[in-house]
Amino acid sequence: MGLSSGTMRATLEEKEGPQIIRAPDLIFFVAVFAFLSTQLFQLPLTPIFFEGDHLISVTNAVRMLNGEVIYKDFFHLTTPGTELLYCGLFAIFGAKIWILNAVILVLGMVQVWLIWYFSRPLVSGALRYLPSVVFLVLGYRVYGIDGSYRILSVVLILFAIAVLYHRKTNFALAAAGILCGLSTMVVQTRGLSGMAAIGCFLIWDAYRDKTGLKQLSFDAVYLSVPFVLTVAATQSYFIWQAGFENYYFSLITFPLVYYPSDPLAKFSSYLTDFPDLRVYFNLFPPVTALWRYFRIVLPPTFLYLLVPWVYVVLLLIRRVKPTLIKNFQTNRRLMLLLFAGVMLAAGISAPTGYRFYHVAIPAIVILFWLLSQLRLPVRIWATLLLLFSAWAGAYAVQRQIVNKYDLNMPAGNAAFLGLQTYQKYLWVKDHLEPGEVFYEAFHPSFYFPFYLKNPTQLY
Repeated sequence: MGLSSGTMRATLEEKEGPQIIRAPDLIFFVAVFAFLSTQLFQLPLTPIFFEGDHLISVTNAVRMLNGEVIYKDFFHLTTPGTELLYCGLFAIFGAKIWILNAVILVLGMVQVWLIWYFSRPLVSGALRYLPSVVFLVLGYRVYGIDGSYRILSVVLILFAIAVLYHRKTNFALAAAGILCGLSTMVVQTRGLSGMAAIGCFLIWDAYRDKTGLKQLSFDAVYLSVPFVLTVAATQSYFIWQAGFENYYFSLITFPLVYYPSDPLAKFSSYLTDFPDLRVYFNLFPPVTALWRYFRIVLPPTFLYLLVPWVYVVLLLIRRVKPTLIKNFQTNRRLMLLLFAGVMLAAGISAPTGYRFYHVAIPAIVILFWLLSQLRLPVRIWATLLLLFSAWAGAYAVQRQIVNKYDLNMPAGNAAFLGLQTYQKYLWVKDHLEPGEVFYEAFHPSFYFPFYLKNPTQLY
């Protein structure tokens, strides 16, 4: 008796389970951990201080630990999931700088694990590790050292994709819905991007297997009900605490009406990541100027070419050469990644290299699957892996030996990479005491490391 396409698919999905982690995988993850540690800590344990939007999250977390109510006592434009994470860690370990760097390190490890997890059923050999290494070398130092809501929310969506990656079961759909709901707790729109991606995949999957509207409806219920319940459970407390009017203005009115006026929140920010080459020639000898400029422009160039064009290439290849993807599991995985990547890219506030990097994991996995179809000799991929690994090693050594400036602050000792930034923080240390009232007009950088109090509702 013949099997229907849906039954055959289920049978094959049951046979093909997740693969075990082998010795080369363990070596790879240890190497990644070592690389990330060198970027975030002056070995052995001194955290390197990085300014950025993650200081908004940790500052908000400290205010919440001190009894203030988010959206009521102070303003914030995204949902409070990241603040709750830091609140929990600060409550256990104290509000320390090393915790921020440790969170960034864990997020980096998780992103590499996701790339590896998505890549291993699609490619083999060195190509299992090359996408992760390229992801780290071409962008991590510029865009990836970020402990804010941006990366955390994307990671949760990609975990939702991961639970559906090997098989689509009712449990997997429910888990994906919960993860998308948790992502909504970090950024209010990110969970909707994940739900849209999975919804498109379910529609495509039902059309391909001809399972009918009834099965699609059941799948939608298993996905959407846990999502709605998670959103309701995680948001209701803050609506009650802050009041619906404050909550609605902070998370809906402000992002829709006022946030788009930010120059970096518009489509016009596209291709604005490239500095003026003449500035480098004015500061350095020609060869040094060209090398430094190359290092700066390579990551955004790579990302602008990668997102969203790799998705366009995949769709064109599927159209022109539909027989290329013969394995239906490979087919569904590529389409799941494509829908996730497109929806995540469509949901960013501005098309910059910085924001593309945070949503680039599906694209980089698809890119290396496309490259694997060229049937090049295995030694080419092994050589590229070796070269990029050596590049990463050079970055690790350079970060450790470059001159740094240590400063002991109330939130702990930290190493500064730039003299000007160090002198700025040294001035604050010499002129202010923990607990003093202070207001920053540009960016909330000093509150957290010096335990200063912001007297206003604004950053």
